[in-house]
Amino acid sequence: MAALKKILVFLFFVVLSAALLSFFLPTEQKVERSVTINAPIAEVYKNISSLSKFNSWSVWSQGDSSLRNTYSEKDGMTGAKATWTGDPAISGKGEMEIISLKENKEAVFAIRFMEPKKIDARSAITLEEKNGQTIVTWRFTVPTPRPWNISNLFYKMEKQMAGDFEQGLTNLKKLTEPNTPQMAKTPAYTVEQINFPATLYAGMRQKMGWIEIPQFLTSHFNHIDGVLQNIQVTGNGHAGLFYEWDNKNQTTDMAAAVAIPDGTELESQLSIKPVTIEASKAISVNFYGDYRKTEAAYESLEKFLKENKLTKKQPVIEQYLTNPATVKDTAQWHTKIIFLVE
Repeated sequence: MAALKKILVFLFFVVLSAALLSFFLPTEQKVERSVTINAPIAEVYKNISSLSKFNSWSVWSQGDSSLRNTYSEKDGMTGAKATWTGDPAISGKGEMEIISLKENKEAVFAIRFMEPKKIDARSAITLEEKNGQTIVTWRFTVPTPRPWNISNLFYKMEKQMAGDFEQGLTNLKKLTEPNTPQMAKTPAYTVEQINFPATLYAGMRQKMGWIEIPQFLTSHFNHIDGVLQNIQVTGNGHAGLFYEWDNKNQTTDMAAAVAIPDGTELESQLSIKPVTIEASKAISVNFYGDYRKTEAAYESLEKFLKENKLTKKQPVIEQYLTNPATVKDTAQWHTKIIFLVE
């Protein structure tokens, strides 16, 4: 009995201490980031006041190839809603609602995560015009009422999610700012005629806007590598497989793909799918530099096609031969661009 009494007394003081501590901890967690955009405030407002536009620059809609968004008819108006469903381990299920709009000043959203865990959050984006530029401030808050706010000691949303907000605002800046003048084109690239071998890939395919490509590739390569490691399959290089490239609407249909040994069988329940590229004649160029500056390399391939009366087959393949995580100098990033031809 004495031992039991000591245990009960100890538990009482633990609960009491936690309850007292909860009164000194904040009852919400918050992330706040800002960016300056070289565009009129009205242009920026267009891209923050619409749920569909929000999903075109927010990183949360770019990391899950299974994600499906549904929008109400009054997108861009107070009360409009967007629902999403996706991979339970990545996106889960939830809805986003516009709860307040102040033209050219502010957009406030309620974000309700339903699965795998129920969380209610508020997202507010405010705009301030200064010297012809627009200062965008994005605040995201999640309430943590007492006594559950004790968990704030162990989980710091600021630390875990700040990168998502910074990348999202960077995407918004790129989407909104006027196109910068084109740089002078580099000399034509040397085009090689090669025989592309039959290759089996583990891939994840999705349609998206051009601005989403970097985040899509990064997150999906990480996911595929992790799945292959779990099933003890060794990948042999990252590649982007481009099935469509729409210059007018700036969209693409593409897959993040990792080459795997011939004959590898992927389990049917895995989120990644096998993609077989048959052996084919091909032409290629070696490009060194930022992935966003491949225009001249592609023009060299297109010119070679025309001059030699070749027909391009899908998909176009970009083999990423340098890991940007370990090589920070973009001038050293090596990409092999391949056109399959007949």
